[in-house]
Amino acid sequence: MSITKTLLSYDQFKQMLLEMLEALIPPEAALHLQSVTKNNQIHLDGLAILNTDKNISPTIYINYYYDDYVDHFGSQIEDDAISTESFADELSHYFLDLSHTILKIHQENLPPTNFNVDFFQDFENVKEQLVFKLVNYDKNKDLLRKIPHIPYLDLAIVFLCYLDPLFGSNATILITNEHLNLWKIKDQMLYEIAIHNTPKILPEELSTMEELIGNLMLSSGDECFEGAFCDSCASDMYILSNASKVFGASCILYQNLLHHLSDHFSSSFYLLPSSIHEVILIPTRDSSCLSQFTQMVREVNEAQLRAEEILSDHAYYYDRSKKALMYC
Repeated sequence: MSITKTLLSYDQFKQMLLEMLEALIPPEAALHLQSVTKNNQIHLDGLAILNTDKNISPTIYINYYYDDYVDHFGSQIEDDAISTESFADELSHYFLDLSHTILKIHQENLPPTNFNVDFFQDFENVKEQLVFKLVNYDKNKDLLRKIPHIPYLDLAIVFLCYLDPLFGSNATILITNEHLNLWKIKDQMLYEIAIHNTPKILPEELSTMEELIGNLMLSSGDECFEGAFCDSCASDMYILSNASKVFGASCILYQNLLHHLSDHFSSSFYLLPSSIHEVILIPTRDSSCLSQFTQMVREVNEAQLRAEEILSDHAYYYDRSKKALMYC
């Protein structure tokens, strides 16, 4: 492909990346690219590097790298001080570095063992690793027709086999209706097992917004986080997730957890679904930010979250006296 000083289309970017990776992987390996439907019906290109000695491989989504490419080269297109030759040279180095990064990610997340294809034939193999997560009901209607689920407010509880003890990297397999037919069990049985397993496998973690902002400032060296929230709000905000920081919003389903937290706060609280991975809790004793809550959720969803990470567009309210979570 001849290089001009213009941004590549996504398809051109994908072609160049695959050609570079093809040149770097060993002869016995092969690239496998397929469209993967993620949460909220988002379709991504999933890349797997298949080796003859492994029947399972981590999936790497290359769409995200195109966004990084556009951010990196977008300003250079209009810069007359950068020649076409210099642009082409940097682009070549960029794809080489990116390819090595992807190969490193693949290697670091490659499961140590092969996957036993008979594992899912017997429910006894699965049930100890059965967990749940929360997804938006309306944004996943097509998917929900194919998988067991339980409606919850405007959300849906869906079920996963958590393979991390076997393969690491928070690997999961979504439970489908075909699995239920094979195992001859019902949705409710999945829920009863998952409500027992999930808090043990993925225990909850509560931190303050101040702690989160402090950690972000330390890790990035950027003080811009300091002004992201007013002091009175940040000091009274809490982040609820799980130990893996993956699908942590499902902690709101853990038995009696929300009531225990209301006892800890000595009040009811608002619950902001900041993503599928965590929620923000705000005790009601400070009402100065109430009008901002729903707007805050929508702004975060629109500006900061990947589409597949959105859980809901509005806030919830946990009533301490009623021991119930409801729409805000």
